[in-house]
Amino acid sequence: MKLIGKTIVLVGLCITGVAEAHVHLRDAAVRVLPPGVPNTALYLTIENDTYHDITFTHAESDVAERVEIHTHEHQQGVMKMRKLDSVTAVAQQTLSFQPGGLHLMLFGLKRPLKLGELITVTLISESGARYDIEATAVKPGQEHSQHQHH
Repeated sequence: MKLIGKTIVLVGLCITGVAEAHVHLRDAAVRVLPPGVPNTALYLTIENDTYHDITFTHAESDVAERVEIHTHEHQQGVMKMRKLDSVTAVAQQTLSFQPGGLHLMLFGLKRPLKLGELITVTLISESGARYDIEATAVKPGQEHSQHQHH
C-alpha cells in the first residue's frame, strides 16, 4: 500500500508541474484601418508562467506579407516607431503589447480586415517554438476593450 500511495503522490506532482508551465497569449486585437492602408498594428498580452525566459524573434501571418516586432520611443521630443530584432517574455511575468509601446506591425495586408473577424498570427521563439495568437479586428482606439491591463 505504501508503494501505491507514493506512486499516486508522484503522479500528482507531475501533473501539477505540467499544469503550471504555460505561455498564455490573450486579449489580442488588430486595428482595422481604411481600405487602401497596407499596414496595421496588433496588440496582445503574453503571460509567461514557465520558469524560463522566452525570446521571440519573429512572427508571421497569412493576412500580411510580413510581421515585425516594434516599439515606440521618444527621440528628441518626437514619438518614433522602431523595429526590434527580438523581445523577451521574462519567466513568471507578463509582457504587454499596447498602443504607444510594444506592438506587432503587419505589413502588406493581402486584403482589408473586417470588424469583428479573427485573424491568426504566429509568434516564433528563438528555439523555433511557434505560438499562435487569434486577434479580433477592432476600430482604432478600441484595442483597450480587447486588451486588458494588469
